[in-house]
Amino acid sequence: MRVWVFQTGEFLPYLEPGHRPMRAANLTATLEARGHTVTLWTADFNHYTKRHRFGRDTLYHATPTCEIRLIHSPGYTAHVGVGRLTDHAILACRLATRLRHETPPDVAVVGYPPIETASVLVHWLQERGVPVFLDVKDQWPETYLRPVPAKLRVAGRALLAPYSHWGRRAMREATGLVSISEPFLRWAIEWSGRESGPHDHVAYLTPQLQELTSEQLREAATWWDDLGVKREGLPRATYVGSLSGILDLEPIFDAAEQRPDWQFVLAGHGPLHESLVAVSDRRTNIVVPGWIDAARARVLYQRSTAALIPYRPEAAFLLSIPNKTFDALGAGVPILTSLGGELGDLISRERVGFRYGRGSASLESRLAAIATDDSLRESLSAQARQLYECQYSFEKVYGDLCSKIESAVTDGIGDA
Repeated sequence: MRVWVFQTGEFLPYLEPGHRPMRAANLTATLEARGHTVTLWTADFNHYTKRHRFGRDTLYHATPTCEIRLIHSPGYTAHVGVGRLTDHAILACRLATRLRHETPPDVAVVGYPPIETASVLVHWLQERGVPVFLDVKDQWPETYLRPVPAKLRVAGRALLAPYSHWGRRAMREATGLVSISEPFLRWAIEWSGRESGPHDHVAYLTPQLQELTSEQLREAATWWDDLGVKREGLPRATYVGSLSGILDLEPIFDAAEQRPDWQFVLAGHGPLHESLVAVSDRRTNIVVPGWIDAARARVLYQRSTAALIPYRPEAAFLLSIPNKTFDALGAGVPILTSLGGELGDLISRERVGFRYGRGSASLESRLAAIATDDSLRESLSAQARQLYECQYSFEKVYGDLCSKIESAVTDGIGDA
């Protein structure tokens, strides 16, 4: 089966090793393992480094069963702004030009956003009777309106009307919608005005567990020992991820002050890194090691009593389950989160952690409960591992997604 995968804004498999595989890489690897041939369409511009990969349209033969087609566009300097919108518009135009000379695949999975490229590609495939799944991972263009003052919302919605039209059309024309959680999928169905159907599907942001050597793990263990993050000693609450404004850190600082018998490890990099290092200089039970690789993350989770997911209650987080959740579940580490929404419901329903807030349900009180009750901690840990294996393992999530994609071809869905 010949499969097209279109995704931008990710590090590329084969071309950019050393980075954690994201949606396109995970899907491509699973499709290849199941005997399919994959063409990965993407942008030449790297969203994270803000640099072009080749500076031109490029065809890269990665493996006998995978080729990567990169489309050149101007690029941009900021995540949000006119430059990015301009880049996406030109990328869509250049994609439309390239498609004139292409033979359609058997099936396709198209990432959303960007809106413009999704609209172009879904429409082209639909006209040719090719089953196509739209993978919705963000609420564009609705996300743009949230910071706009209420009195300017009408004008803002008018400016975004073309994007809303293109986005809704792509969702309605797709054979099936794929999204990262049930609420996110429901939002896409309701916002687009389409009916839900048998080809809609939830595929969580579960990461693939990387293979690590014993030598890598020993080096990581020694590295943590040298930082004072030892296997034996204080109970430990950890966060691994981007250190940015999405984090609500005040409850952690308060808990660190109230619970000197706990160690707090905030690993990662981002705009808040330097300020957190300054905080750690004043509080010896807060450790800020910077960015860590897969081996160090693995060892850290093995040495953790609880995993922190301290995100602010933004709409996208309330509708989804952050990928940090699956890292913690796979490691069997109880979760402590400030989020309500889908994640809050999950940990309450499945008994894999606690949500914290103020008063009697503060982070400090949750830490105390876990630290003093061995049976509770062991129960949360066992339930986390079981839940991961039954519902959220990489093999299950991407295996089920590939089965859904395959069924659209075998059932003749999309035939003109």
